[in-house]
Amino acid sequence: MAKTYTVRSKGGRISFQFSKRTFLILLLLTAIAFLFIYSQSQYGKPVHSAGRCAASFNRSGEGETFVLNTLRIPRTLLAVLVGAALAVSGLILQGLIRNPLASPDIIGITSGASFGAIMFIVFWMGTVPIAYQSLWAIAGAFAVSCLIYLLSWKKGSSRSHLS
Repeated sequence: MAKTYTVRSKGGRISFQFSKRTFLILLLLTAIAFLFIYSQSQYGKPVHSAGRCAASFNRSGEGETFVLNTLRIPRTLLAVLVGAALAVSGLILQGLIRNPLASPDIIGITSGASFGAIMFIVFWMGTVPIAYQSLWAIAGAFAVSCLIYLLSWKKGSSRSHLS
């Protein structure tokens, strides 16, 4: 099987050569772009054409502009960035432990986050706003991560002790 893909125009005047990795990255980015555009046209007030969508960035005070610029686009971009951050954090965890099957629930980080959220519910549910529950979950996950690292520490620090 070929390691590169070659794309030529009909007359042969323009030619591009892509490696498989570059081709897959471009294909993935194209799929993300199409899903991004599709997600902007769903749920409630649809944007019917790409021209109206592009023109809505220049107008001010209209409902379609508000919906796109304030609600849909920031949420979609945040979802893409959070997904990328989760993928990178999983990659870091697998690289640190040197186990391709490692995940936060196997070594207990997810349980630590659940414990932090439960401690918030038990002790501060009626007095503190519920928005702080996620901070307690993050603190619980961080505490368990530190505890796991400290328990694996034996005569110095090495990432092989975690595996």
